[in-house]
Amino acid sequence: MTVWHMCFVQVNIQTDLSAEELEQREVPRTGRGRNAALSKTIASNALNSGKPPVKAGRSKSHMLKRRLKAKTAYLEKLAAAGKYDPARPTPPDPER
Repeated sequence: MTVWHMCFVQVNIQTDLSAEELEQREVPRTGRGRNAALSKTIASNALNSGKPPVKAGRSKSHMLKRRLKAKTAYLEKLAAAGKYDPARPTPPDPER
């Protein structure tokens, strides 16, 4: 069988398989393409279907604690500068 590649190079492929057998086979991949990470993710999701994916990094509770700590420090800094009164916080701006 003669097949023309995308670069218009003639490639000869010899096969003894029927069309049905060829359709059942996995498509051969050569090298790592631009979407290697995506194909790796798809393959791992196929293997781990039913399990939620595990994200790398800090947990959500850790991020919330850190954000609360930064907010508290910021409000204390404003209170020390006289720009914020914790007893009477300003209402939120309705147009914002």
